Amino acid sequence: MVKVWQRCTTFRGMGDPVAWIHQIVRHTLLDALRQRKTQAPREAPLHDDDGQLTQDVEAAVRELSASQVCTPDGMLAEHQVEAVFRRCFEQFAAAHPEHAMVLRWVVEDGLDNAAIEALLERSPGATREFISQCRKKARPFFSAWYALVSPAQTQTRTGMPS
Repeated sequence: MVKVWQRCTTFRGMGDPVAWIHQIVRHTLLDALRQRKTQAPREAPLHDDDGQLTQDVEAAVRELSASQVCTPDGMLAEHQVEAVFRRCFEQFAAAHPEHAMVLRWVVEDGLDNAAIEALLERSPGATREFISQCRKKARPFFSAWYALVSPAQTQTRTGMPS
């Protein structure tokens, strides 16, 4: 639920909020499973004799919690970045509506090249080339957004590494 709270600004109000929450939970679980495979098993116990978390574990939980919780300044920065992104995309969509539509299919709808081929009625090679052109045409419109989300900028704005 903490991750849902942290990502509440990414919910755009379209679609089912329960499905959006399920997606966050699913990705969180997948990330946990991936980490479990790569981490060595813990040598030290998580709990002491009384069933309480050990001091090392409590310290690690506090440290992780502090680094993952958004601050008001961080949330404000996220809202500002999102507003800049929306403005950039609106300008791009006004200038290149067909290209913006295809990028929406890729990013928002998760369509693959085969589905886009069918929608555009193009060959696989022509579809790949058109998607590449869409990305190239979008880049200049998103330069202000890219400047905001560069790794050095993100860490100084939110206090958290990107």
